[in-house]
Amino acid sequence: MMDTAVIDISMPLEEGLPVWPGSPGMSCKPIMRIADGDPVNSSCLEMDVHCGTHIDAPLHFFRTGPAVDEIPLSNLNGAAWVADCGDSAEVDRNLLEKSGIPEDTLRLLLKTRNSVMSINREAGFSENYCALTPDAADWVTERGLKLVGIDYLSIQRFQDPPDVHLKLLSAEVTILEGLVMASAPEGPCELVCLPILIPGAEAAPARAMIRVPS
Repeated sequence: MMDTAVIDISMPLEEGLPVWPGSPGMSCKPIMRIADGDPVNSSCLEMDVHCGTHIDAPLHFFRTGPAVDEIPLSNLNGAAWVADCGDSAEVDRNLLEKSGIPEDTLRLLLKTRNSVMSINREAGFSENYCALTPDAADWVTERGLKLVGIDYLSIQRFQDPPDVHLKLLSAEVTILEGLVMASAPEGPCELVCLPILIPGAEAAPARAMIRVPS
């Protein structure tokens, strides 16, 4: 068997991580501590389900769902392709067509300047992140992809209407946002992504990793 390396592409859930404007963010606060005389250490996690690495389900933009618990795990796990988008300010159809993405790709992970410039790890929200244009979303749906992932909090540009989300989710393309792709090499990999099982929710935090040839 080929040796593989495991690369964690998840954003750490910690106070101060970038969040979408208006989001309450996240906090993890102690409720019991051994140092204070309690029998155990215990904490309380409060967060927006769109914090950090997370998936969007169609219910995020469509009244009747499906919700995250209805997304097939097969969409989120299996052979994938990492496409290095360089320092492009946006991911459009032309960039994708020139990226050498194999025809049989079902899960596409985009490594953009967001990871290279580490804006996905900086405190505070940046409006100038790289994301998909509507014609790139058309390319994804035309190719029949099951999943597309990006290394910031949204698959669409900040100033855009929700066309990219609507195009992808209506075509049952699972959206994986908030990745950290700085260490991910371009090329084939195996994606392992498990969102928290929250019945009826429109999004869910996830732990994501890739296996790549070592």
